[in-house]
Amino acid sequence: MTAAAPSEFSRPVALDRATVAPHFREIVATEAERAALARRLGLVALDLLSAQLSWRREASGIISLEGELEAQVTQSCVVTLEPVAARVTDRFVRHFVQGSLPNEDEVVIDPEADDPPEPLGDGQVDAGEIVTQQLALALDPYPRAPDSTLPAEVAGAAPAESPFRVLAALKTGQ
Repeated sequence: MTAAAPSEFSRPVALDRATVAPHFREIVATEAERAALARRLGLVALDLLSAQLSWRREASGIISLEGELEAQVTQSCVVTLEPVAARVTDRFVRHFVQGSLPNEDEVVIDPEADDPPEPLGDGQVDAGEIVTQQLALALDPYPRAPDSTLPAEVAGAAPAESPFRVLAALKTGQ
């Protein structure tokens, strides 16, 4: 079994030591970490990535990790490929449980339900990787530069000639 590749923005947090009183930590990506994350996430640039984190053990034994991230990103416009700068903020909550979850023969997926707690494993989580994953989810999937417009044939107007008709003509030699 091969070991997982190290995260570009690794910040281990020992959640197994969580108490009822909340613990707080701020994490900030360095310039080198931001450059590596920009490559991983397909960004033109990642000028800032920071997160405020807090975690505590609930009465049920579940450990809640709450966070708020802030990022300054530059993405490529989906129309013109021009750089599009944006500020991204996101709040998130992740739940963990010490030990493992009970094995169930049947997996029930309810898209409306909260995610189940994740097993804590060795007692630590990589808060930097969690923030990176949340940033990836919060990015605009279709960034557009101001005043960018799609060509008429892409925007919904009927093209002059169907590409399928052109292919059919090539196939039949017409």
